[in-house]
Amino acid sequence: SAGSYHRGKKVGTWKSWYLTGHQRGLVNYTAGVRNGLNNHYWYICRPTGCGSVKMKSGYWKDGKKDGRWKYCAVNADGKINCSTQTY
Repeated sequence: SAGSYHRGKKVGTWKSWYLTGHQRGLVNYTAGVRNGLNNHYWYICRPTGCGSVKMKSGYWKDGKKDGRWKYCAVNADGKINCSTQTY
């Protein structure tokens, strides 16, 4: 993971990667509290190739999920199905 601290608390955009170098996540912080965009990626291999696929996305507001979030999962035949939930 990589990001910045201010007075011992996470601030700004924090990014993380898998050992393969593919993106794993992106979260924004304000004074140590999740605030803003959040993306989570899975490293998936399919017949078309391997790579990071966005599996969860939404926004935080003052440490709580806010608005519309998208959640995805891989089913038995390898297809990605997504749904949304509003907070």
